[in-house]
Amino acid sequence: MGFDRFRNRMIPPQKCAEELSVSEFTIHRWIREKKIRAVKLSSRCTRIIGDSLAEYLETAARA
Repeated sequence: MGFDRFRNRMIPPQKCAEELSVSEFTIHRWIREKKIRAVKLSSRCTRIIGDSLAEYLETAARA
């Protein structure tokens, strides 16, 4: 599928939500539920691990 575009990237939650047409709240919920992995760089800076996101989306697309 077209999820390879997320691989090898660190993506801000806002950009991730925009690219997937979901809310930023959904992205943060996926992080909380450990569906995708993220790195907290500071109290106001989080980055989604692109490989984790691509794997989750590929799995969800198969279901």
